[in-house]
Amino acid sequence: MKAIVNSLRRFLGSTDGATAIECAVILSMIVVVCLFAIEFFGTSTSTTMKNTTFHNVSNNIGGK
Repeated sequence: MKAIVNSLRRFLGSTDGATAIECAVILSMIVVVCLFAIEFFGTSTSTTMKNTTFHNVSNNIGGK
């Protein structure tokens, strides 16, 4: 019984699992922010480029 209590104390006192979970949460937040930034800036950049440079070049070459 004493061995079970001691192993339970060591398990609850260990911070390795908490550190891994914290890293996973931080990594997932970074991924979400990156995906949001790519979606936001990708769409606005695509629209800007379509309305300016590429559109003008295409019209001058003979595209519609």
